[in-house]
Amino acid sequence: MKSLSVWARKNISALIHPQLRSFILRHVSLLDSRTEWWRSKDPYLNDPPYSTYESKYPIKLGVIKEFWHRHWPYIAACRDLEVAYEVIDISGPDWIEVIEKSECDAFLVWPSVQLSFWKQMYDERLKIIVESLGKVMYPTYNELWLYESKRRMYYWLKANGIPHPKTYIFYSMTDALDFAQTS
Repeated sequence: MKSLSVWARKNISALIHPQLRSFILRHVSLLDSRTEWWRSKDPYLNDPPYSTYESKYPIKLGVIKEFWHRHWPYIAACRDLEVAYEVIDISGPDWIEVIEKSECDAFLVWPSVQLSFWKQMYDERLKIIVESLGKVMYPTYNELWLYESKRRMYYWLKANGIPHPKTYIFYSMTDALDFAQTS
């Protein structure tokens, strides 16, 4: 079944009319199959979630697990450089205890953003990890807060006087419709 899922993703979507594909994506949950597809791409999926070699360095890095297993490049980098690491899952109810018991000196993060509640979970928990637990993180929390948020990026660019594309953000349907009619 897993191979059909991979084949389907690569081939069937090209055969479906774009409007039908859009309808399916909006009204049928493909989350489990998409999650499994990305999971199948993790070359370290069946390996222990920690380094099994002696580190060249006196530090241990925590690799924060990403829902679609896109954290694996951090594992690859740790292995290439022979840095001790442990994959840390912060999605459970005991996530603070997991962080505290990990004995990691710093954390590498690539947050899940495919679903807004995943992004929200990472934003909330990463802030606590840095500000309340005092942990070091790469990229920094402030950098991750901007990641995959067009609104936040726009606000930050504008506030810092950095040139950016003309952007309009509305929190009122009436204002947005008025703007659309007059533009």
